[in-house]
Amino acid sequence: MAEGGSDYNHAVTALTAKSLWGPYVPCTINPVLTHRHLGKDYPVQSLGHADLVQTPTGDWYAVFLGKRIVEGGLVPLGRETFLCEVSFQNGEPIFNPGIGVIGNRLKRPLLPWTPVSKTDKQNDFESSALSPEWATMRIPEQPFHHFADGNLFLSLRPSMLLHRVHSHNFSAITTMTFSTCQANEWAGLVLYRTAKGYYSLLKGKNEIRLTKVLLGKKTIIATLPWKEKSVILRLVAKGATLTFYAGLSNDMLYQVGEVQSVDAVSDNKVNRFNGTGVGIYATSNGKQSINKASYQWFEYKEE
Repeated sequence: MAEGGSDYNHAVTALTAKSLWGPYVPCTINPVLTHRHLGKDYPVQSLGHADLVQTPTGDWYAVFLGKRIVEGGLVPLGRETFLCEVSFQNGEPIFNPGIGVIGNRLKRPLLPWTPVSKTDKQNDFESSALSPEWATMRIPEQPFHHFADGNLFLSLRPSMLLHRVHSHNFSAITTMTFSTCQANEWAGLVLYRTAKGYYSLLKGKNEIRLTKVLLGKKTIIATLPWKEKSVILRLVAKGATLTFYAGLSNDMLYQVGEVQSVDAVSDNKVNRFNGTGVGIYATSNGKQSINKASYQWFEYKEE
């Protein structure tokens, strides 16, 4: 059972019985898994919602949810899936035997690796379909993208395609061509948790704009004058910090604004039970538009 709430007091307790129908007796070592006794500075928190799995070789493991903390107690990746060994002593489950706590690196089962092949870090959009790592926030009523001549085109619906973020240290970069005469039309790069918590680095009529939304409050962090139709947009995440760049080539990127915190996409009262994605975004801010933004390539790389 999961108990203690899904935050720092999260825990797993177990009950055992000799019959499926009971009676069930609480384990003498409950809670069998928790980190609530380690303090809020421990790098892995909020463990709970565990499932037991037995491998074909007879070994027992558990999968469960937890959160990885970065500087300042921030949680930009939300709840993630963890894995640990389990042994049984006196009929009771021992999680990560001999250690008892969960770290950032754990022993994996002696099983073959998944047959799913890794995707290329750089997506050149040469295909006529999105590769599996891309996701939308909801199922679109109508398609908002299409492929042509090695480009991915986004209509200004708004439209957003995201790549799940798996690491606290990563970079994302894209090349985009977009032109508009309208002040309401924008397109570019986005780091997104919810509609009330995200960063966007977008090109508009005559500027690049870095915007932060924290707890639903929108703040324009910085602007960069920009007359060119094309632009390279880049984001670098290192622990609790984010740095945004824009330029005409990889060798000539300008930092946009000061170094930012990941607080906007970290756990808070409006960012709960979901993860963070980085990707591409285009919007006309609620007005009708036939304009489109074209993306030549996108790269997500963990460091």
